[in-house]
Amino acid sequence: MSKTKKIWLGVLSFSPLVVTTLFIGIILLFYAKIIFGAIDGSLAYSDGREFIFFAVFLIIFGLLMNISIYLTLIIFIICIVKNKRIGDTAKILYLVGMYFLYTIVPIVYFFIEIIGKKEETASNE
Repeated sequence: MSKTKKIWLGVLSFSPLVVTTLFIGIILLFYAKIIFGAIDGSLAYSDGREFIFFAVFLIIFGLLMNISIYLTLIIFIICIVKNKRIGDTAKILYLVGMYFLYTIVPIVYFFIEIIGKKEETASNE
């Protein structure tokens, strides 16, 4: 595997964790603003533009987040299935792990299977 492909897979492996963390952080900031605004009485939506903007922003960011996560999962599923160096049991475990822990398993797979193992030489194939 080329060095450029490894770099892109590394970036892609961290993307679900990063975008999920950002999405949860943005939602928590919105709720904190609502809660603290209600406590001190400064929360007043006269025309609701700020609320509508935030709702639209969350919908668009959520769609982009899902696209990035599913793209990452599809690429890593293809990498797992095509990898001839790992056995069938390990492939099944990685695929099941991808389904349940989609933010952590791409990182684990990247460090164990892509970075951790040396490429096989052409004479061994």
